Amino acid sequence: MNRSDAIRASVRKTLDVLDEIDARHGRLDDASDASDARGDGGDGDDE
Repeated sequence: MNRSDAIRASVRKTLDVLDEIDARHGRLDDASDASDARGDGGDGDDE
């Protein structure tokens, strides 16, 4: 894993945590919408 892949994986994990927090506070309509908007498909696969 090179540096850019490590940074990308870290940012994705951070965004997932923020999505979970937003969902708990009712700020998301649907958790998959936020993942799709980021373009990662929301599958949780960091590779």
